[in-house]
Amino acid sequence: MLAYFTGTYPSLTETFIKREISYLKKNNIPLKIFSVKKAQGLSFSSSEKKSIDSNVIFARPYNVFIGIFAVPYYFVKKPIVFLQSIKLIFGLLKYYSIIIVFKSFVHLYYSLIFSLYIKIFKIKHIHAHFSSACTMALFCNYFENVTFSFTVHASGDIYVNPILIDEKINRASFVVADINYNKEYLNLITDYKYNKKIVIVHNGVIVEDKFNYDINKNKTIELLSIGSFTYFKGFDTLIKAVSMLKKIDLDFHLTIIGDGAQRSVIEKLVNIECLEDKISLLGALPNDQIKSYNKKADIFILPSVIYVNGMRDGIPTVCAEAMGACLPVISTYISGIPDLIQSGVSGLLVPEKSPKDLFNAIKELIENPELRNRYAINGYETVFKYFNKEKTNKELLELLNGYI
Repeated sequence: MLAYFTGTYPSLTETFIKREISYLKKNNIPLKIFSVKKAQGLSFSSSEKKSIDSNVIFARPYNVFIGIFAVPYYFVKKPIVFLQSIKLIFGLLKYYSIIIVFKSFVHLYYSLIFSLYIKIFKIKHIHAHFSSACTMALFCNYFENVTFSFTVHASGDIYVNPILIDEKINRASFVVADINYNKEYLNLITDYKYNKKIVIVHNGVIVEDKFNYDINKNKTIELLSIGSFTYFKGFDTLIKAVSMLKKIDLDFHLTIIGDGAQRSVIEKLVNIECLEDKISLLGALPNDQIKSYNKKADIFILPSVIYVNGMRDGIPTVCAEAMGACLPVISTYISGIPDLIQSGVSGLLVPEKSPKDLFNAIKELIENPELRNRYAINGYETVFKYFNKEKTNKELLELLNGYI
């Protein structure tokens, strides 16, 4: 049996994980999902709730007290490994804050809980998404000798506080990088020791069955942006660019779908720029509703940035999804985004944190419907060829087949 480790399940912002799991189940791979916590604020049908309850093991709140038994059990069963794990975490104090070290002890605690279930369900292999979930997979490897692999993404995953990353790659059966940019980064920080072990498999997205972009879809050009309300999504740049568009009296409207810690900042900026009539903030929406907004939009925009603390996107899944829904996309020259979008061919890329450049790009596409159509066609073909979930999920299954 295969175990899938993740931080939160199911997550609105990590739809690719759910697609992978669905694909594996469709191919008769028995698996259990292990998650630190259940997503909050989401509504589920009775069948979805039943599926989650029967297939997902949550560390908290349901199983958190099992650790009271798991800790002494593994201390007695593997005392040397137990003490070495504690020593390993304390060693992080050389490089990280006490908060990071405390979180690592929490992950150790959860991993002891999960290790018991790994023993009960006779798990043969763990695949973890994000390096943080892999911390638990690493400790489970120590305590139950179960093999593991993991997928790295971006943001705080490997660019900010890459906890025990060398140890994780060393002990992993293989490592998946979702973009070449991330593989090169891992190679740089590990002196290319694990180059052959790191494999590129893109995050798969749903691609429309046929190209159906309509240049006459809307009289008022509908702009769309989707993402969590964090600084590295660049929504402040987008709002300032929209303010510039309003001054030249173009007929457009922007919808932003998402939520997060910076919501109040974004709302205030919309108010300061007097853009209430041009921008709608819809909050977070389930994936099926997002698909309907992709179909209604004319242009998709996500001006991602590298934030001062190193947080960043890799390839934003929402950009690939928009291209798969036959939308022309505007984004920025950071991280792995140029792996997805060839500027001037399959979309437009602009420098990060530049409202003026973003303004010019949006203006160009609003005023040139044939250009929108060309970018939509080329973007669709790119995603269909390289990011189609059927292709990427098959590639991951082929990697996992040797261990399950």
